[in-house]
Amino acid sequence: MKIRNFVILLALITAVSSVFILASCGKKQDENKGSPVVMTDRGETESTTESPEKTTKWNGKVKTDYGKSETFTEEDIAAAAALIKENLAKWEGSELHKLICVGDESNTKANVAYFNNLYPGKKYVECIEFLTNFHSPKTDDTDDEEYVDWQWWFARAKGGEWELVQNGYN
Repeated sequence: MKIRNFVILLALITAVSSVFILASCGKKQDENKGSPVVMTDRGETESTTESPEKTTKWNGKVKTDYGKSETFTEEDIAAAAALIKENLAKWEGSELHKLICVGDESNTKANVAYFNNLYPGKKYVECIEFLTNFHSPKTDDTDDEEYVDWQWWFARAKGGEWELVQNGYN
């Protein structure tokens, strides 16, 4: 009797797992939200869309994930991502490997208030967070290291441009 119950339970678990797996297959991403990015063998990353703003070219392969957002357009996310690339380019010899937009969950009233308090006089209304993995060069002060989940926070006023308000391990 116990073996029969175990077999029934195992079959039930397998069936439920199969339903979840099959349900996740073939989902199309919204064209305006979180377009997938394809790795190339030329050491570059290219978007699967024709948008030039979404193509990133670095010395190493960059895995880019803009995620999905109900708040920000793909252009909003790409503008903030471009600022990360611009900042990393100033760190001579650094190599970006991964760039991920955290998404809407970090755009909270508490986070916006924190950045407004951090920068008195600013009137930020929204913020966005990214995580990056990159390799730093060896300098006189530091060894070359791989940084994983390095945070980048941007905020902007209503109708304004993104401003880098914080980065690092916070």
